[in-house]
Amino acid sequence: MHYFMWIAQAIGFGYIGLALVAPAPPSVVMGVARDMWPTISTQQAEYSVVRYPYASNVNTFNKARMLELVNGLRMTHGLGTLEYHDVLLKVAQGHAEFQAAFRVVTHADTGGLLTDRLAALGGSWHGNSVIAENVGAGAVGEKEIIDAWTASPGHLANILHPEIQYMGVGVSDGYWVQDLAHFGA
Repeated sequence: MHYFMWIAQAIGFGYIGLALVAPAPPSVVMGVARDMWPTISTQQAEYSVVRYPYASNVNTFNKARMLELVNGLRMTHGLGTLEYHDVLLKVAQGHAEFQAAFRVVTHADTGGLLTDRLAALGGSWHGNSVIAENVGAGAVGEKEIIDAWTASPGHLANILHPEIQYMGVGVSDGYWVQDLAHFGA
């Protein structure tokens, strides 16, 4: 039986996504000593950080299968397909590794939020850009994490955003990150 905890995340310029935690019960997820948390800035501290010590041992995924699942879902809703983007792949993998190292599910890390992580790796966007992030833990494969994200209205809205063109996905020890973007003109 899976237990899910949904945590709304938002940043100053718009909605970013939800954090999905599965399968640990809430009593396992919420208790953690303060000195075990990663150091993040005051601005980042406004975002929920969920301690999740028991994910899975998944460290790889089938990129073609993941893209097939996401694009199949988008096409059933009359939307265009996505492509992988090198910067988004690096950002997603780096954030998955951060989550795994600290056993947390969060949108913020020591590198900042998604916008900060993109900028650090050379990603650029303009005023009409759209970026979104889905995070989660515990899924053992591409279909399981996509099924979990699509069962959540917030995650699904990120995947089905009509302007999104690019995707990056990362996984480390069962901590999943999906970064989505339209970089504008």
